Amino acid sequence: MKNIINIALLLLLSYSSLGQDLDSIYVKFYKYSDALITNKTIGKLDENVYGIAKQLNTLHPREFINKSIELLKEDKFNEASFIFYLGNMRWKYIENFTKYTDKDNKLKQDINDVINSFLRSNVNNFSAIINAAVKYHFANDYAFCSRKKNPLQYDEAAAFYNRMSNQFIINQDYFRAMWSKERRDFENDLKK
Repeated sequence: MKNIINIALLLLLSYSSLGQDLDSIYVKFYKYSDALITNKTIGKLDENVYGIAKQLNTLHPREFINKSIELLKEDKFNEASFIFYLGNMRWKYIENFTKYTDKDNKLKQDINDVINSFLRSNVNNFSAIINAAVKYHFANDYAFCSRKKNPLQYDEAAAFYNRMSNQFIINQDYFRAMWSKERRDFENDLKK
């Protein structure tokens, strides 16, 4: 699992001038996640993220993924996650009308691994971010490919993630235990 995420992070940062090693990225994820609890900011988003979502409204879902990469580089992890999941909903909807290239799907999967490695560090934050993206998706039509083309599929694109978020809360003890073990294993690897 760590190898897959390391590859994704390597791809993400390969053209970045951050110069940080991959382990420090994980440490940064966990430190940010711990601060969410301490500062009582679970699920909080910078209000500017809604303006970003509006700017992306006329663009291909691939641009949501690209923007989430930019936000990750700025250490705006919640905002990157929100834009990523909103992009996923738009992507899922557009899949009904178009085919994606393997390159598009690979990019999406690589960033999915990165975003989820952060979100798994706090099950309540994970659920809150997805819920915010679902709410935005339902409240704002997607100009690039309007809901009017197929309202049922537009709604289902978000409903899938809504169900996932609900499962995180219903089974939060299970997910918290599983993801805490993942974190402990990582931190033990760092000590070696």
